[in-house]
Amino acid sequence: MPLRGGREAEVVNARGLELVFEGHLHAARAQFEEALRLRPDFPEALCNLGNVHCELGNEAKAIAHFDRCLARDPGCARAYWGRARARRALRRYPSALRDFETFLSLGDDEEEAVQEDALNQIAELSVLVRLQRCDTLDERAPTVSPASSDAAIRLERALSEFESGDIVFAQHLLNEALDLHPHHPLLLANRSSIQLALGDLEAATTDILSALFLDPQCDVAHANKGVLHRWMGDAHGALTCFDRALALGFEDSQLLSQRGTVQREIGQHEKALDDFNWAIGLDPGNAYAYYGRGLVAADQNDFESAVHDYDTALELAPDFTDVYWSRGLARTELGDYESAAADLAMYIELGDGTETSTLEARQMLGVVRRWAEGPGHLH
Repeated sequence: MPLRGGREAEVVNARGLELVFEGHLHAARAQFEEALRLRPDFPEALCNLGNVHCELGNEAKAIAHFDRCLARDPGCARAYWGRARARRALRRYPSALRDFETFLSLGDDEEEAVQEDALNQIAELSVLVRLQRCDTLDERAPTVSPASSDAAIRLERALSEFESGDIVFAQHLLNEALDLHPHHPLLLANRSSIQLALGDLEAATTDILSALFLDPQCDVAHANKGVLHRWMGDAHGALTCFDRALALGFEDSQLLSQRGTVQREIGQHEKALDDFNWAIGLDPGNAYAYYGRGLVAADQNDFESAVHDYDTALELAPDFTDVYWSRGLARTELGDYESAAADLAMYIELGDGTETSTLEARQMLGVVRRWAEGPGHLH
């Protein structure tokens, strides 16, 4: 006998999951929609359809399906997880944070990696919520008085030490300056630069928000707020902050490199190229700007130009690990296998890559070395 109603919906839903695992998202969506036609109140199919819409970039539709799922099954942890992802993509940070917290509170038997990722999402969203709340401060008049001469001297020395690489001493000098002038926005903003360099995002966030509360037009604070947004994967928020800092007159080579990187990541290659060229014009010693410009060239299959910029980046910063990987890939594309192998070997030797990227580099190195030895050595 043919299947009817609920049982047939379960079979169609299972077929949709198989298609998801095979990467056929549009076909999977059609199966989940068919399952819901057969059984409109089927929570699992609603959740699965929401996840597919999320993967396809239809976050608003995804949220609508997760809402319907949770109306029928309020304890569905997967629906909270999916809705949190969709809400974060739409920059609805407070509600995304609540969904991730609810997901963890349900104690669902998810993989440890999923639980760990939820904790990381909560930590990032806690920062993003705080940053978003200060977006309305721009119209306020600054409430700041000039720093004392002693504080200004310490700030100047701190910036010099920071540029030379002595981050700890630079932090010490700024702490001393803030002891003398604890509510000065520029001191707080510059201390946040050091905290970002040290990876202390919580402390950096506090200083950035304090600086912007005291002076909503503090250009360094806007720039560092953009860095935080970028680290949290919020390209829109990062670009808004970088644009604001530049509009306030903060023409900084590193800032332009950061903005160029975000532009490249979202596919705005011409804008990225403009930013990297501007950054190099301001500071010809900015290795990261040459690296970024090289990546743009590689994206456009101009591997000779990419290698030229990578060469310059490494002349300026010989231990810039990622450049060896990128130059190795570009040289492989150009058929310069011996040089590519040397670059990949150096990338591995420096040991700054992730476990996954290092493993990938080792595998790539083996292949490139065989290519360098000639056709007789290919298997």
